[in-house]
Amino acid sequence: MIIEIAKSAGVKNKGPIPMPTRRLKIATRKTPAADGSHTFDHWEMRIHKWMVEIDGSEQALRQVMRIPVPDSVQIEMSLN
Repeated sequence: MIIEIAKSAGVKNKGPIPMPTRRLKIATRKTPAADGSHTFDHWEMRIHKWMVEIDGSEQALRQVMRIPVPDSVQIEMSLN
């Protein structure tokens, strides 16, 4: 949707550019007590990020800010 806005506004864009996947690994003991065998559960969370670069115009920026975004998605904008 962001790329469509950039094309309709007539500005240059790059992307989506995939960033390296960040992996968070956690190993937890299955038993809370010190007795018994040492067994572990292994959990992994992967964080995927993509970057879209748009050459700025005020009209395109306002349209991008109006896009409805779910709570699970985080958007970071910077002006250079």
